[in-house]
Amino acid sequence: GGVGKTTLARKAFECKEDIVNNFSCRAWITVSQTFSKIEMLKDMIMQLLGNEELKKCLKELEGKTVQVDDLASYLREKLQEKRYFIVLDDLWTTDAWRWINDIAFPTTNIKGSRIIVTSRDIGLPLAL
Repeated sequence: GGVGKTTLARKAFECKEDIVNNFSCRAWITVSQTFSKIEMLKDMIMQLLGNEELKKCLKELEGKTVQVDDLASYLREKLQEKRYFIVLDDLWTTDAWRWINDIAFPTTNIKGSRIIVTSRDIGLPLAL
């Protein structure tokens, strides 16, 4: 840590000319060493799609226990049609990356979406 990865990612995330104007939605997600998958997915839905969309998603799931797969498939389906920019800050393990990538993001990137990952794990970039 301490070489400025998060600072550099934050500068890119906040660049209006390049990011805000060229992507329909964006999110800054800090992935701590121990993170709640459900809370992280709710945060992603809220940041990428808005609070109303999160309420709509939770309303659709009303009456049943909210499962990780339910939130992930909702997010994946909505992102399919969007050009998104996401920063996953402070990702701790390749397993966390694989889980997030496999469950939360569309399998194809036809819209030119981008994901930036910062990590202390020197081996993580090789897994991307």
